[in-house]
Amino acid sequence: MTEIKLQRLLDYLKDNGSGSKKTLRAATYYDNIGDGIRKLRARGHNIATTWERSSTGARYAVYVYLGKKKVAA
Repeated sequence: MTEIKLQRLLDYLKDNGSGSKKTLRAATYYDNIGDGIRKLRARGHNIATTWERSSTGARYAVYVYLGKKKVAA
């Protein structure tokens, strides 16, 4: 089941380019977004973390999909 959710997370990032933890959790039903991002990075996906602020001033992470890392020959 986790692989299905991980694939949903990857598909969402590829299709939309980015997403906050809250958005990603709602769209993919993957509760531990940070762990999913770590697993995708370990599989060679380039995902950057940027920080934004809500209207109340709280900081939150937004994950930006930058594609698959190229392996040097």
